[in-house]
Amino acid sequence: MTKIIGSPGKYIQGKGELNRLYSHIFPISKNRYLLLVDSFVNKQYASIFTSSLEENEIDFQVEVFGG
Repeated sequence: MTKIIGSPGKYIQGKGELNRLYSHIFPISKNRYLLLVDSFVNKQYASIFTSSLEENEIDFQVEVFGG
């Protein structure tokens, strides 16, 4: 059986990086973004990444998936 994994071209990890989400995604596009997160990330971090995007007037939608 063939197994394939696709991954993003960039992986960022570090203290406070969600607060700087805008600076990481803005170079990609100025259009609308879809943030696909699980329920844990949504509960723990939604206020942080939404603040970063709202402060910079980025149009986005958050969708929670159930796995």
